[in-house]
Amino acid sequence: SVVQELRQLGAIGCPMICLGLLLYGRMVTSMYFLGRLGELELAGGSLAIGLANITSNSVLSGLALGMEPICGQAFGAKKWHLMGLALQRTILLLLCLCLPIGVLWLNMHGILLWFGQDQGLSDMVSTRDRQRFGFGLAGLALTKPNRLSLNQFGGFQT
Repeated sequence: SVVQELRQLGAIGCPMICLGLLLYGRMVTSMYFLGRLGELELAGGSLAIGLANITSNSVLSGLALGMEPICGQAFGAKKWHLMGLALQRTILLLLCLCLPIGVLWLNMHGILLWFGQDQGLSDMVSTRDRQRFGFGLAGLALTKPNRLSLNQFGGFQT
């Protein structure tokens, strides 16, 4: 009984642990290579990643989580149409929110200078933010709601 319960916990926990290690490993690898390029690149990359997490990942993920109870109730009631509508509307909302976040990212150089950051650091951060602007924001806006809706079906566990 205890062994069987440990196996079940392992089946649930191992994918989550692997995902966490992969995400953490990606960040560590990025920081390692930025550090090899120089101190300014490391500082700019770290600040850019931190600002991106605050301004986009947190906001879009938090808003996407509002869809989860609606999808859960629709799934339980077998109202597939309502589940699809919730998914479509959430994606549309997140894509619309990508525009002001993108404007913020495109103006990050001036914002950082206004707050008194170094010119070189501001250049690094704005360059990295511009690189992530297109596919990074849109990708997050499209994948997060889909992941949550698939989670309701039991086909994707995070």
